[in-house]
Amino acid sequence: MRALTGKRFGFLGAGVIAEVFVRRLLGSGLAKPEDILAYDIKGPILERLASALGIRGAACPPLFFRAMSLFG
Repeated sequence: MRALTGKRFGFLGAGVIAEVFVRRLLGSGLAKPEDILAYDIKGPILERLASALGIRGAACPPLFFRAMSLFG
């Protein structure tokens, strides 16, 4: 598991399942809030997760993918 330390994590969808994963990553020390980015089509869901756990939220899918460096 320590191989995950220092990596960035992205979640498409910021609902219950994403929250469980994010809480585990943060609680285990494998990730810091600034290492985690999420996007959700429902803005209030994304805002709730981001404010509750201090992670970053992307405004739209292209910004999400660009920030995660998956595409150019």
